[in-house]
Amino acid sequence: MATAPQSTEIDRAVSADDRWRLHDLVSEHWARVDRISSGCASEFYEADATMRIGALVRDGQASISEYFADRRDQEDESGRRTRHAISGLVVSATGADACALRFLAVVHAGTGDLPFASGPPTTIADFTASCRRQCDGRWLITDIHAAVISVGPGAASHAK
Repeated sequence: MATAPQSTEIDRAVSADDRWRLHDLVSEHWARVDRISSGCASEFYEADATMRIGALVRDGQASISEYFADRRDQEDESGRRTRHAISGLVVSATGADACALRFLAVVHAGTGDLPFASGPPTTIADFTASCRRQCDGRWLITDIHAAVISVGPGAASHAK
């Protein structure tokens, strides 16, 4: 008779509420990047956070915020738009108020009014992130890294 796989201690260390908060953090982060939600994705980073996506490296929330502002300006000029589809989010505790995230991002991009013409994904990347619970209970990203798996036509220059 087969038995269900048992959870690890790490799995049990992250509460269901915290898993939902972290899922919401990742979802809202990319919704802001894709302009589905208002606000800047940099609000989800600690002051000394690091963001590494392909050749792009930004250290500190101020630099990350500057990157997202520059990205928005470039999109306004070019008409380029993106949609990041996130899947396979795995949350693992790394401490009492710290965790690691792992997920897949598939990016589609196009230019012009919605709906934009889209071909194959512009980028597929494996992401890892470290997060820390703040005094007010919010989770913020301390480090995020994308290992770019593939790029297609229209990929961001830093992903190539």
